[in-house]
Amino acid sequence: MAENLLSEKTVRTAKPCPKPYKMGDGKALYLLVQPSGAKLWRLKYRIDGKEKALALGVFPDTGLAEARDKRDAARKLIAKGVDPIAYKREQRATKTEREKFTFERAAESYFAYNVKAWSESHHRDVRRIINELDATLGDKPMSAIQPEDVEAVISKIEKRGALTYARDVRLYFRAIVRFFNAKHRAHRVVDPSTDILIKRAPPVRHHAALNPNEIGGFIRALRNSNAAPLVRVAVRLLIATGVRTTELRLARWNEVDTKSRVWRIPASRMKAHREHVVPLAQPVLELLAELRQISGEGDFLFPHLFEPDQPISEGTIINCIKYGVGYRGRATGHGMRRTFSTWANEQGFHPDAIERQLAHIEHNAVRAAYNAAEHLPERKRLMTAWAAFLDESEQGAKVVPIRGRGRA
Repeated sequence: MAENLLSEKTVRTAKPCPKPYKMGDGKALYLLVQPSGAKLWRLKYRIDGKEKALALGVFPDTGLAEARDKRDAARKLIAKGVDPIAYKREQRATKTEREKFTFERAAESYFAYNVKAWSESHHRDVRRIINELDATLGDKPMSAIQPEDVEAVISKIEKRGALTYARDVRLYFRAIVRFFNAKHRAHRVVDPSTDILIKRAPPVRHHAALNPNEIGGFIRALRNSNAAPLVRVAVRLLIATGVRTTELRLARWNEVDTKSRVWRIPASRMKAHREHVVPLAQPVLELLAELRQISGEGDFLFPHLFEPDQPISEGTIINCIKYGVGYRGRATGHGMRRTFSTWANEQGFHPDAIERQLAHIEHNAVRAAYNAAEHLPERKRLMTAWAAFLDESEQGAKVVPIRGRGRA
């Protein structure tokens, strides 16, 4: 007798009877024909001394050849002492569990774990990247994300010409995958972005910045602009202190110590995640006294016009420089730091003091440990000299170079 007794035709033409009946095939596979006409594939087997029947599908959705393949796979499990019904149940449970781990959940878990260590601007940048990824991948299980899914996100960004941003998006996608794998070792996935190529980004364009000899004209234009007094002071302090725009606009009065003549910016707002001490020269203290008359009743030095419990937006300062002062394309808020750095280096101030005043991150670990000092005495001299230079430049006077005390 042939091992396989059934054919597609035999199965297809089998007629229902008043009672269920079986049509046997080889190796314990059979077709159970129900009175309703339903045709069910079953495998009879024994495990741990108990006889069981494994459901393998419904004809015609599952044809004879597929039923036999499923039978052979099940028999291999049985030969190893594994109950295929229990195995199937575990696989289904695992799949259900995997499907719970969507990209959105993984990304939010990564974000929540890291956000406390990020500055506000970095927090905002990563949130934007996650939102970009979520739009395409958010509801997909981590295990189901394919290279073409990630490539679709990257291609859309590349078409906008944002090539550096495209690299950042892939970088954070990879970080989320690594975080997920570390947290859920039982559900580890292969990173589908590994072989995705991104077009080379164009050379980095630095923020537009003025030469030191142009700063006087800018300050005069600022003084004569139609910008609100609070915004004029904000831009003037941005220049005078060398801080970042975000550090300035989020400043609070309780951070300013006029007696000690310093402004202490907490680590939570700094890019390097460490407190930054800004020495306050006399002209800066006078600007702050002027500002007290405008905003001294609230928490923020620069409160929002319509929401005093919130700071002014970054766009307020940017637009003042672009349109209020009329320096669009010639100067930026961040570019003012370059102007300050250029002047300070030209005057011979110690490079470490300049870098510390700019709150730049030292990437060399040994040098970072060596340069942990605040360099405050040198920085006080630096900021006093810078304030004097700004005042003299504003007045249009001939500025005599004020040299630092060497680079020793």
